[in-house]
Amino acid sequence: MFREGNEVITFHSTSVYTLGVDWYQLNGKMSIKGVDREVKFFVTGIRKPGDSRPSALVLEGQLNLYDWGIDYDKIVHGDSGRSAESPTQWMHLNMKIEMC
Repeated sequence: MFREGNEVITFHSTSVYTLGVDWYQLNGKMSIKGVDREVKFFVTGIRKPGDSRPSALVLEGQLNLYDWGIDYDKIVHGDSGRSAESPTQWMHLNMKIEMC
């Protein structure tokens, strides 16, 4: 969960599919500012030589910010009209998660 002021982002997994060795599809519901949407991420494990389990995970996916009513360009550029010229509606996530 990410929290800044009253804004909250949560994710709850609904299913995980094994696509290969240390390669998964993670489906779930993401809530941003109280708006829930179905999302899909791909997750891969990173193993150190000789380890039986991954020591880290890499999560990747894309979110359409418009699904949550977020106009990134309007937030950054104000009412300059840039959003209409070249909309930035996709946010690409790529994060590494160290396993404990």
